[in-house]
Amino acid sequence: GGYVLLAKVPFPQEVRVERGTSLGRVILLPFRHPEFRRLLFFYLTWAFAALMANPFYNVFMIRDLRIKYATIGIFNIIYTTMMVLGYRFWGNIVERFGSKPVLQVLMVPRVVLPLIWVMLTLGNAHILLPVIMVVSGLTFSGLTVAVNTLLFGTVPEGGERSAFFASWAFSNGLVSSAASGFGGLLAHLLSGYEASLGGFALNNIKLIFIISSFLLGVPIYLLRWVSDVKAKPASYLLGQVLRGNPFAFAYNAFLFSRAREVRQRARAARAMGRSKSPMAVERLVQAMNDVSPEVRVQAVKGLGETGAEEAVEPLVQELSDEESDVRAEAAEALGKLRHPKGIDALFKALDSEDIRVQISAIRALGDIGGEEVKERLYGKLLGPFNRLLFPTVVEALSRLKDLRVVVPALEGVRGYRSSVIRLQLLNAACRALGAGDRFYRLLSLNRLELAERLYDILENIRKQLRNLPPEPRAAVSGILKELEAALEEERYEDMPELALELAEELKGKGETFEVGVEALRTFCQLHREGRSERPEIFSVVCLARLIEETSEWTT
Repeated sequence: GGYVLLAKVPFPQEVRVERGTSLGRVILLPFRHPEFRRLLFFYLTWAFAALMANPFYNVFMIRDLRIKYATIGIFNIIYTTMMVLGYRFWGNIVERFGSKPVLQVLMVPRVVLPLIWVMLTLGNAHILLPVIMVVSGLTFSGLTVAVNTLLFGTVPEGGERSAFFASWAFSNGLVSSAASGFGGLLAHLLSGYEASLGGFALNNIKLIFIISSFLLGVPIYLLRWVSDVKAKPASYLLGQVLRGNPFAFAYNAFLFSRAREVRQRARAARAMGRSKSPMAVERLVQAMNDVSPEVRVQAVKGLGETGAEEAVEPLVQELSDEESDVRAEAAEALGKLRHPKGIDALFKALDSEDIRVQISAIRALGDIGGEEVKERLYGKLLGPFNRLLFPTVVEALSRLKDLRVVVPALEGVRGYRSSVIRLQLLNAACRALGAGDRFYRLLSLNRLELAERLYDILENIRKQLRNLPPEPRAAVSGILKELEAALEEERYEDMPELALELAEELKGKGETFEVGVEALRTFCQLHREGRSERPEIFSVVCLARLIEETSEWTT
């Protein structure tokens, strides 16, 4: 069967060889190539150090750890599986960052692995060996991909290319034989040697593991002389790989490349973003050009979830493209990234003719924040009233804790019949005052829970009023009793006026206090007009915030 498959492989075109080329020249040519020579020396040093111990791992498991053959087979399956998965994962890494940083990163665990074998005992072997196999499979696959990529990049083009590969294979074969022989010789010479190190008994095989680990440190030093024009710093590679979940990215990138159904590709694209791996950015940027709108939408949302600075520029370009159908999603994604580089593009999007783009840009700017953003959004609020944009602008400014939005938010309640939007505006006003999401949380309670929680807040207000001087404390205590009675008797319509009366008696100072009192006045007017919502919640939340401000300047 293999010969049949080989027969179908196209035979390479005949390569012309210069006349007068001697066999000796062909043999010596690769070793005269400085970059190839350095790479070969590095690899042979690493291969010798690793291969001298390789024959003894299975022997150690059988002889010293007394592991059954079936169990060893399972461990080898784990190793092979991780190696196969690692080939694809590290292939993407090498293609993006170069081979040298991958080697610099992976040579370190390769040095440590033989030392972990030294620490194996009958008690911990079944726990540590699966971990060793996983790490070994991922490490070996990465080293193999990186070295082979370096080899193909180093070997020059031309008719003598085969001589380089032949020299590589020949040298590797010699070193493999020498390493195995050297390992066997060491095993024989150390056969009667026993020692103890750090509580671990050492025999001839464990000593070979230690020697192998020591020798594996040599190629780490030699690697600095190996050339790789595509290489990026190892620290940059670590920063990219260790951020997020690289394995989730690799798995979903594989699914995306294999999926043919739109929904499958869309889910895989979004999952790549949720992995929060910076390596997903390039794949998701490519997915933004997918024919399917659903895939494009999920790719853009995924870019926002990566949290990577590299995602800002492609999202800015997408937002600036007037023909793009995912501009709104691109704006929201920039908001999730919260990077200042996206602000200018979002400012321009505020003037877009597409209302969806404007709304998304406002939300994104609210997520990013900053004084410049706050002023621009407040200017948008002061512009012509737009029923579709107003709640979003108010919401964004409230998250930025801009006190200037409190009264306009309450006055804007008059422009809406929907109780949902009215409650949204009231919640935003409370948030801008500094009450956080207290109004929203109280809305979710049932009738009995709400009454109990509001009463607790009023009781806490009473405790804080003890810090007031005697005369104003007596005045506000009476009003507070009336407020508690109105809550107990469910006379919620009386609570806004009582809250305002109590606030005015406090005679507080500071911008927050003044805005809070004005907010209660505005709400009372809305209540008289029959346009308010949940007066009991707004009155208590707003009053509690004013008492907090009063406590700050009375203590």
